[in-house]
Amino acid sequence: SVEFARDWGLDLIVVPADEQLISAQILLKENTTQQIAYKLGTYHRNNQYKGLRNTLDHQFIKNGWRMNNIFAITQFDDSFKTGFFLRPSIDIAKLIKPLNNREFSVKYTVERNLSEIKQNDSVTASSFSFSTFQLATLSDPSKLNKWGFKYFTRADAQPIDNKLSRTDRSHNYNLNGEWMSNDHHQIRLNATYRKLNVEDSRFNIKADERVLGRIEYFSDVWKNAITGNFLYEMGSGQEPRRDFTYFEVPAGQGEYTWIDYNNDGVQQLNEFEIARFRDQAKYLRIYTPTSDFVKTDFLQFNYNIVFNPSLAIDENTSSEFNKFLKK
Repeated sequence: SVEFARDWGLDLIVVPADEQLISAQILLKENTTQQIAYKLGTYHRNNQYKGLRNTLDHQFIKNGWRMNNIFAITQFDDSFKTGFFLRPSIDIAKLIKPLNNREFSVKYTVERNLSEIKQNDSVTASSFSFSTFQLATLSDPSKLNKWGFKYFTRADAQPIDNKLSRTDRSHNYNLNGEWMSNDHHQIRLNATYRKLNVEDSRFNIKADERVLGRIEYFSDVWKNAITGNFLYEMGSGQEPRRDFTYFEVPAGQGEYTWIDYNNDGVQQLNEFEIARFRDQAKYLRIYTPTSDFVKTDFLQFNYNIVFNPSLAIDENTSSEFNKFLKK
């Protein structure tokens, strides 16, 4: 599976080994409304790693209730460390008919990977933990027009002082909607406000507030002769910080020229300008990525319109003007 290494508490990069993977499963099923599955698995790598994984999966759908709950725990031991990976998830939703089939849901997930070095019982740097809690409501999911609101919070913990310490907690508020019932005009909307609170200043984490949003509009009129789409998106992310230097090349093959503004004979980054004449273009600018990442904000706006009148004109028309438009 995609998360095989994580599920068994392995490092991201593992060396080749002789592996033994044994699993057994039992499934109890009640028609199409409910099922419970229990799976037991063991995993051995040479004679150095031993893992035992227990998974309990419960699904239920009846009378407007929907449940999807999973409890998984992996215990592992190798020549260097020992630990466990706990991963429970509770997802419960209820469809309430008197409220126009509005759905209310609650979701709680935890991931806690704790491993200790055998030699001194210290917590490894790869240990981590986080938990999320979400409350949400959504109008009738079967309708083409629907909107919803959800609140979710996430808390993270990282190893310090030989234990997993809480580092931060985020609060997120999300509004989303789709209005798709009109064949000619359709809208999608998704907006999120996020606030990050830092609880341990010893980590390289800064408190932050963000607004993320995306709105899309699609239209087609005059028998699809005029179609268009509109996109407006704002958000944030990370990108590696770039350093740059100037490299001297033969005259005319570069793009920049050096002007020694302070007459100290030392090339400084703010003394390079785009060359106005080719014989002065003696330098190229070279970017070098670094291991440092910086936060970035981005804004995207796109609008596209297509005009194809031939789709709306009757093929049997004899009007010279319509024949011209058909071309």
